[in-house]
Amino acid sequence: MNQVFEIRGCDIIPVRVRLEKRYRVHSCAVRDDRIWVCGSRDDPFSCESYDEDFNMKDEGYTLFPHSYAAMVHNQRGLTLLGGISPKEGRNNKVEHYQNGAWTAGPSLPERISSHSAHDVNGDIFVIGGSNADLGVMGQSPQVYMLGKDAEKWSTMPPLMRARSHHASVALPNGGIFIVGDGFTFSPVQIYRNNQTETLSVKHGARAFPAAIHLSRPMC
Repeated sequence: MNQVFEIRGCDIIPVRVRLEKRYRVHSCAVRDDRIWVCGSRDDPFSCESYDEDFNMKDEGYTLFPHSYAAMVHNQRGLTLLGGISPKEGRNNKVEHYQNGAWTAGPSLPERISSHSAHDVNGDIFVIGGSNADLGVMGQSPQVYMLGKDAEKWSTMPPLMRARSHHASVALPNGGIFIVGDGFTFSPVQIYRNNQTETLSVKHGARAFPAAIHLSRPMC
């Protein structure tokens, strides 16, 4: 898809602009006032960025394929984590973009896709994901952390339940809000201080939703 949408009040409105390229199961992050898009399923090594007028800039190619991956902006620059190549399958590769080049980072403890990742006070957290093509049986409850000065991933206390194909949002209080699941009826969860809090809000199976944190009510 190359369509762009805007949130207006309580509605999601399509914008009258089309991106120059179509994307599927890609990762997005904001860096230097540009929206970076990397790892589309049809071109898992490519990265592009867009300015506020949706003008595209080719940002070159990553070291590893990263469709179904996660990307986060942090003190290391942009970081791409895990994902899938149609030819090579899942990977545990990590790479950082800074000063105009991608460099390899410490590999994740497992090969993972359809996960999420966030910077929390300088530490990178990777949440859940899929480690096998087995539906709910292939979902991971694992949480991994790369400390801001660390060169190796730490395995943190896991989620109370495994999930993948979800969305998550870093909260101002240091928590991570987790919503969505591609396979089953799921509660909303908050991961904070190495613990999972389950909220009363639940929803049916919903793969790859989008979620953002807003500083004020919209409706």
